[in-house]
Amino acid sequence: MAAAVGGACHRSTMPPRADGAAVVLSPEVIDDGLEPVPEAEPNDTVATAQRLALSPTTPVAVRGSLIKTGSSAKRDVDWFRIDLPGPDAGPTPPVVRADAAGVAPPPRSLLRVDLRPEAGVAVTLDALDAGGHPLVSAPGQPGEAIAIPNLAIAPGPTYLRVRAASGEAPPGGYRLVAHLAAFDVGAEIEPNGSAALATELAPGGEAVGYLGWRRDQDWYRLPTAGLAEGSVLSVDLDPVPGVAAALQLYGADTHKLTEAHGRKGERVVLRDVRFPPGDAQVFLVVRADSDWSADARYNVRPRADLPKPGAEAEPNDDPGHAQTVGDGVVIGYLGRGDVDVFRYVTDAPAVLDVELTPPEHASVKLEILRADGTLVARTEGGRHGAIRLANLAIPGGPIFVRLAGGRGSANPDDPYHLTVSSHPGGPAAEPAPPEAPPKAE
Repeated sequence: MAAAVGGACHRSTMPPRADGAAVVLSPEVIDDGLEPVPEAEPNDTVATAQRLALSPTTPVAVRGSLIKTGSSAKRDVDWFRIDLPGPDAGPTPPVVRADAAGVAPPPRSLLRVDLRPEAGVAVTLDALDAGGHPLVSAPGQPGEAIAIPNLAIAPGPTYLRVRAASGEAPPGGYRLVAHLAAFDVGAEIEPNGSAALATELAPGGEAVGYLGWRRDQDWYRLPTAGLAEGSVLSVDLDPVPGVAAALQLYGADTHKLTEAHGRKGERVVLRDVRFPPGDAQVFLVVRADSDWSADARYNVRPRADLPKPGAEAEPNDDPGHAQTVGDGVVIGYLGRGDVDVFRYVTDAPAVLDVELTPPEHASVKLEILRADGTLVARTEGGRHGAIRLANLAIPGGPIFVRLAGGRGSANPDDPYHLTVSSHPGGPAAEPAPPEAPPKAE
């Protein structure tokens, strides 16, 4: 098969990846050796879509253009139709989809489409199903080549739509190339940008995928059947160079349980998240917060374990979801942007002592709050040792201990140790304020 235009992130040229995500390509032109057929108007609707003679062994190229129609400001839209033949022979393992009543086989074919506009022309490339419903949309900037690589498609018609990226985008020409490839077992299946299209991933398994365009998000369905009662979920997402990624966890009704974020090229971790009682499944989302790449794939690994005694458990990001603790030590983790809140209860007024040993090389904010949310005490530090709030007079009933990472500080791999204790007593002295840093001479 003749090679199509090579896939890449928006910075460099790299070989195509099996992800099905929409990616922006580098502006370098790669000769694919294909003689393009001319676009044939009218092809501005589903009914008039131009048929492309594409087969598993024969790619196709089109030379087209977006023009203004007459004297009106209406923008030209070009539709193309690809008719995929029936599935080829050969057994394939089943893949369960969240929106299916049973087991559906994975796709046998993947569609790759590359679109390269003329200099200064900004276009959007859409892939749509047989009913004209969008599957993937890949917008481009002026002069940028874009692609939808390895889109899973079913036998029957699939539509491609080329349109201006915005109302201000100038008209101009483009070159479109499409070819088919065999499904790569184990690769991320696109489209999977919603709970209804989530790909099944069992705790203890691993998924490989790509954050292929700005704000790309990949949904995975994690079944809870067979897990021990009280299990907690942890997730590790390997870093993607140049991409700031996030992990999000949703309950069966798609309400958000918790999330974790990383900076560009930074590993992202969720640790010890409680499964909602009675939920038969939860949804894990891998999302691009900033930038995107088709150069490097991510690996995401969810696992379920029974919680360790004295361990923090998410979600506990606010007083409404605070984890109740008593006298003793709690071991937990603070990823970037994470907040951990603990609820501590006394039967009568008491004197409270709190000590925190932060993760290595990380600074932590420590706050004590009354039940009404008013602040009792606050301190921050810990890069060079433990921090402590001592001799705090607290009323009877609940109080809250709140931990958050210091500015620019994060260490998701090393734990913190929080020690809380109290004893009966009357009004206590106010804690000494943290030492001010020495003034620069």
